[in-house]
Amino acid sequence: MCDDVNNRGFLPGIFLNGETYLYQGRYSPVFFYICRKKGVLYMSDSLSTKKALADALKEQLKIEPLDKICIAEICDRCELNRKSFYYHFEDKFDLINWIFDNEYLSEASKKTYTDHWESINSLCRYLYLNKCFYKKVLKSQDSAFFTSHIKLIIEPIIKTALENPDNTKDISRFKLSFYTDAILLSLHNWLTHNTDMNWVDFSQELKLCLTP
Repeated sequence: MCDDVNNRGFLPGIFLNGETYLYQGRYSPVFFYICRKKGVLYMSDSLSTKKALADALKEQLKIEPLDKICIAEICDRCELNRKSFYYHFEDKFDLINWIFDNEYLSEASKKTYTDHWESINSLCRYLYLNKCFYKKVLKSQDSAFFTSHIKLIIEPIIKTALENPDNTKDISRFKLSFYTDAILLSLHNWLTHNTDMNWVDFSQELKLCLTP
């Protein structure tokens, strides 16, 4: 393992203006660490197992709501046992967070965005292209698990968007939380009720709201 690896449980975040925004969690995307100086990518040997479980959950979501899906159904669909599931994930919600990390965050972490709008566009595009899946996730009675997870990612981006180069005062915690929660609610409503609006238009609306 290279010297640059953070060993405190941080997950790679978004490269923005030469900096890496990190957030903390139990599992890293595909158990990988990005070594910024050496550019080395470490991946778990169990990635194929996790992907099989992820695919099984996606298929099961096509026939029943998330609230009714049990671990046994996911395991039966991909012919794995419950022990294999719990070796990698705490529950189905942990698996969904991993799907987001693996499909979006791990790819976004490889890119360098010139400004915060590029990262917002990237997130909106991903969610829109996978709206059928995330619509069902967000309609779950326990959807707070996902919004809490994604909040850790978008909050630093929103903070950058709100910062005024001419103003040296820090953004207040209240203001940052207010805008972050508003954006999360907008994302939720967009994906669950207003999916006719494409990601380009939605991202543009966010830009108008966040532009000082």
